Amino acid sequence: MRTYESGRILQSSSMTLEIVDAVVELEGARVSQIADQLDISESAASNHLHTLRRSGYLTKEGDIYQPSLKLAKLGEHAKTRDPAYRHAIEIANELDERTNFETSFTVEENGLGRYLRPEVDATTAVDNYFTVGERMYLHTTAAGKAILANYSEARVDVIIDRWGLPEQTEQTITSREQLQSELEDVRNRGYALNRGEDQEGVYAIGQAAKKQSGAVLGAISIAGPTYRTKQGRFEERFTDILDEHIAKLEARLE
Repeated sequence: MRTYESGRILQSSSMTLEIVDAVVELEGARVSQIADQLDISESAASNHLHTLRRSGYLTKEGDIYQPSLKLAKLGEHAKTRDPAYRHAIEIANELDERTNFETSFTVEENGLGRYLRPEVDATTAVDNYFTVGERMYLHTTAAGKAILANYSEARVDVIIDRWGLPEQTEQTITSREQLQSELEDVRNRGYALNRGEDQEGVYAIGQAAKKQSGAVLGAISIAGPTYRTKQGRFEERFTDILDEHIAKLEARLE
């Protein structure tokens, strides 16, 4: 069985990466803020921040540390490391123009969903400020469930064992049995649904795209606020369009 937990975790490296995350989350931070956020001494926080700055991953404006553009370079590399990603972004952009609803492309990395093409690029009324690389739990979104439905039960179990099934809203699936049933429904109908399970008041439909090898590349999803469309009409309206664009993407991948 595949596992994500192997090898020894270096605490110093782990803390350094947590500090980068904290600087991003706080949108810039002083030494004292990082120390408070991570419950470490100011001297330890200062040493880590100084090291990150010397390595070019952070910059400093006065006494406030900020992420550097070196991180943007790494992000651009991550977006283009797989040539298939370019096709996925292009197809998602085409779909966005056609539907006028929020369209995104999600990939799975280490058991979490990551936005490759985020919904924030869309021109719709709902603005969730999702960005490239932002994570989500796979069991809470249409794209995530579409991906999981194409994985083996053993692989899904490994992901749940690592991340659990955190509740994001009252509609979130929080039991293995319920998730297994949901994934079986996804396989039967060919697409997944998100009924406000990640965010209240948002409805979404998603479908996975596969490479020629049969491996899952990721999933396209279309989302919109529940006040704009009824559930049944949403599915009826977008199922065929989603099928069409998934087929177009998979044809390009060949």
